[in-house]
Amino acid sequence: ALLDTLPKALRKDLGDTQALAVKVAASIPFGKGPLLDAVINSVRTLARINIPRDAMRLDGVPRHLRFLIRVVDDKGELVGSDRDLYTLLKEHGDRARQSFVNAAGKTLSKDRITDWNFGELPERVNLPQGKTILAGYPALVDRRTHASLEVLESPRAAAEANRAGIRRLFILAARDELDHALRLVSELNRMATLYATLGSAAELKDELTSIVADRVFMSGADTLPRNREQFVARLRDRWNTIRDAVFEAGDIVSKVLALHQQLQFRLAGQVPPAWAAAAADIRLQLVLLVHKGSLAATPYEHLKDLPRYLQSAVVRLGKLQTSGVDRDARFMGEMASLWRNYLLRLDARNKTGRPDPGLDDFKWLLEELRVSLFTQELGTPVPVSVKRLERAWAELV
Repeated sequence: ALLDTLPKALRKDLGDTQALAVKVAASIPFGKGPLLDAVINSVRTLARINIPRDAMRLDGVPRHLRFLIRVVDDKGELVGSDRDLYTLLKEHGDRARQSFVNAAGKTLSKDRITDWNFGELPERVNLPQGKTILAGYPALVDRRTHASLEVLESPRAAAEANRAGIRRLFILAARDELDHALRLVSELNRMATLYATLGSAAELKDELTSIVADRVFMSGADTLPRNREQFVARLRDRWNTIRDAVFEAGDIVSKVLALHQQLQFRLAGQVPPAWAAAAADIRLQLVLLVHKGSLAATPYEHLKDLPRYLQSAVVRLGKLQTSGVDRDARFMGEMASLWRNYLLRLDARNKTGRPDPGLDDFKWLLEELRVSLFTQELGTPVPVSVKRLERAWAELV
């Protein structure tokens, strides 16, 4: 069943997957390491093919073939069971997280952290809980004015939290230099006015600060600091790039906010009935691209493209008057199923909290497709088409 979740191209390379599956199942040692790693290693040995770890999707396995997971308390009593891990996390996650915190004790729980003064940040700790040993994943959690050291329930959750938490410590350590550089941005007051529909001037400053800190201290490295020495070394090595990063980020954000206001103004006015579908489409696109917190949350490589995406929407509105509604409707129809599938899956991720990292990459492909269809003259950095995205979606699913 796991092999059947692979993209079609990989399944084709494997040949008879049923026969291979029998051999794989027979070759996997019981109870040694993660299942996906064992399957990948076995396929590599038997079929001489390397399979990326994220190419197999456990959630693509039929429900009746999935492991039945039982949740027990510290006395060994059953408190819940399901074949879907995320259903159990939703039902019992808060209690489990509190259990991690309690088991960690004072040595791995610390609040009001404003400097790296807590020693090494381990990737994993074993926490005794009753008769069992829990695996905990220490992380720095961003609390805006400080960070807190907590034990989280998964490596993915810890990695996501650590990125924001460590970034917060860099912001606090470089606060004076960041504040000084921001005061040198001549258009900061104008940007605050443009940002007013999204939030306050202080919230804009916080977004800009996060963007710059991410750009300066969190990019260009495979690993994050795990101790004070690594943290201080990175702070020292990159300190002199702060001002240039502030001006670069300020220029991008200024363009984004100006285009955002222009689109809001155009869409708030009287829209001809024939434009209703296109206008609704652009409004939704705008909300998903620009909202409070979205600028800081957008990876820098995509933040640089936001002005082009918004400019494309402006040009598209102009073309409704000159090139006609029929052309726009045709392009909307071409990407309708891709856009609908994305929105449905995004909604499911938001409701369940289930990780779906590939979905974010697909979002940016959709934005490039919009440019390619509606405003081809603006250009795209990579070739995109409906067929290309349909293939990408098939592999994502």
